[in-house]
Amino acid sequence: MLLTVTLLLFGSYMNEEGASLTHASMVSYEGFGAAHSVSGLVYDMESGFPKQALSVPSTIVMLIGTDKMYDAPGIITIDPDHTSFIDERHMYRKAIVDLLNQEYVGVYEQAFIEDSKVSSMVREIRNTYPSARLIPLIVQHDFEKADPYRLSRRLATFAGNKRESIAIITGVSHVQSDHEAINVLRDTTFKRTLYNQDITLVDTLALNNTGVLKAFLYTMHFMNLDATQGDVSYTLFNKGNRVAHETPITLLAFGDMMLDRHVRSLMDTHGHAYPFEKIQSDLDGIDFVFTNFEGPIKEIEVPTQKSISFNFKPDVVWPVKNAGITIVSIANNHSLDQGWAGRDDTMKFLDEAGIHYFGHPKNSAEENVYIGQIGDKTIAFVGFDDTIFRIDPVHAEAMIEELQSITDYIIVSVHWGREYVHQPTERKQMLGHTFIDAGADVVLGHHPHVVQTMEIYDGKPIFYSLGNFIFDQYFSQDTQEGLGVAMILKEEEIQFYLLPYSIDASQPELMKAQAKTQFLEKFIRWGDYKKEDVSDIRKGVITVPQN
Repeated sequence: MLLTVTLLLFGSYMNEEGASLTHASMVSYEGFGAAHSVSGLVYDMESGFPKQALSVPSTIVMLIGTDKMYDAPGIITIDPDHTSFIDERHMYRKAIVDLLNQEYVGVYEQAFIEDSKVSSMVREIRNTYPSARLIPLIVQHDFEKADPYRLSRRLATFAGNKRESIAIITGVSHVQSDHEAINVLRDTTFKRTLYNQDITLVDTLALNNTGVLKAFLYTMHFMNLDATQGDVSYTLFNKGNRVAHETPITLLAFGDMMLDRHVRSLMDTHGHAYPFEKIQSDLDGIDFVFTNFEGPIKEIEVPTQKSISFNFKPDVVWPVKNAGITIVSIANNHSLDQGWAGRDDTMKFLDEAGIHYFGHPKNSAEENVYIGQIGDKTIAFVGFDDTIFRIDPVHAEAMIEELQSITDYIIVSVHWGREYVHQPTERKQMLGHTFIDAGADVVLGHHPHVVQTMEIYDGKPIFYSLGNFIFDQYFSQDTQEGLGVAMILKEEEIQFYLLPYSIDASQPELMKAQAKTQFLEKFIRWGDYKKEDVSDIRKGVITVPQN
């Protein structure tokens, strides 16, 4: 299912050289006359066009992303002299002819007729602005190869040289999940990227076409436009006082992922992407997707005396990366199954795939922490293991306190406790409270192979065990269920969404409707929760105010 979002954006071009081009734009476009109107609008088509938000433009550039592939250049338009799709009186012929002189622009009218999204968008624009001249453009899925800012440069030059009101109306689509929490996280990330005009994060969004959005963001930045007002259905961009926008961070966390033994056999039989096939569509469009990496990667396996020992083949990193998992903990009781050399190989292969990692078996050293940045916010991931090398609470407390002074959010991941029980030990509770007292915002536990209870301690959540994520433990229902935790971290609050999942033949899949309700009722029975916490858990949504 596709959610279509239409963007109506004005702006300009900024190349990879950033600063110098921004300076050039100030020189080139300084001193617009009063008749020159530059503004922009991002609106959600599901909510309808907010006619009150934008002045009536005299010229409209339709720039629409598509996931279809046509035998034509990256940008498709209409021959203004030979078209039956749009009345010639409604087209800006001179501008279209000028664009057709560019090698990345070509004519293919059938694309406008075949794509229902394009057709309906044209009708809506013409009905809303019947007197405006149109420049219809479709951005193909492979336009990324043509460098999105090339079109943006052309549009900026065109808009900057016209003493009239010009709008660039743009449509992009992103995948709609069956799970509302995933959609909320994706919408949060999408909206933040638009507000902050952060081109570097566009590729992480769940879009069918990233080139078209990059072109828009280059355009907006080049003409020095900012988001100045809006609501849930639209955002207005123009020259004026920039509205202060917060920078929320989105995170989706799971439990133990093991890619050896029978899981590996299934991957060899059904393809390396097999374990992720039922959940991959819910993992993109989120800043960080986390899991515990339950084993090392060693190219040449060495004998071991451990009764249960894992070793993943180097080729597992790419299906993990392609599934959308972006960060893992490597602090657990299997991290050293292939010795310290195996840990070194693990970090090397994760680095090659671009997967972030953190955690040290001895709960020390620089690799124990990963610090990421989204916009102007920083988030620290700290990995501890209490199964092989016991955690020193004093040392852990000092480490977290130091991070609190340099980061905005701290996520603690910890491998701990007894296996196959639903309640935490006293030591786990003591350690969890220590982490929170030191400044952690969230504690995510794993190792028991089953889901354990959670606790809100001093206003911060401790998830004592998220259970298995990908494993081959088929001997009980509890080992074939897990708890995903989706979260939106904001300055004033952190929102948590509980997403239980079933694991069928090592394939996790988020639960729906009745199955989710039944699991959350079990989760409530396992714990001793406050009345208000029971209500939140039953809803699957927990909101924790920030101090």
